[in-house]
Amino acid sequence: MRKFFVTFFLVIVAYVLQTTALPSITIADIAPNLLLIISAYAGYINGRTVGLFTGFSIGLLLDCQFGSILGLYALIYMLIAYLCGFFHKIYFREDSTLPIIIIGVSDFLYGLLEYIFNFAFRNKLEFGFYLKRIILPEMIYTIIFSIILYRIMLYLYKHEINILKHKKEVDDFV
Repeated sequence: MRKFFVTFFLVIVAYVLQTTALPSITIADIAPNLLLIISAYAGYINGRTVGLFTGFSIGLLLDCQFGSILGLYALIYMLIAYLCGFFHKIYFREDSTLPIIIIGVSDFLYGLLEYIFNFAFRNKLEFGFYLKRIILPEMIYTIIFSIILYRIMLYLYKHEINILKHKKEVDDFV
């Protein structure tokens, strides 16, 4: 239950940061995608089911505010978080290279799906321009932010686990 609250807290903080503070620190009109990082890490750290619900919630939140098609971002974020959940079986706390690679691939997949649904279906077929100007710079910027955010998420989840262990020890003592 506490993992739910930690994930909920991270989603709210990332949403507020992404919609208010991050647009002011853009580089070439590109901002990192914190919500993608949260959904991918939720799937990677907690498994497919938690990733599925986290990605769906984040996507639905974005659909309500920014989406022109209700459910599009929910589908994209849910798919990415669910796919990241497959790597939960090989999850190691100390290893930070796999999560960085997962975020890079997830952001590339996000950019590709967004291009397909928002541009290619409207007959705007300049994929090379979109790849060079939006997908790759956002992917690099998101990877840089994910290094920092991964350590914060590990700390919060580890702290949450320590609270549960301490509570169990107290219950066993009493």
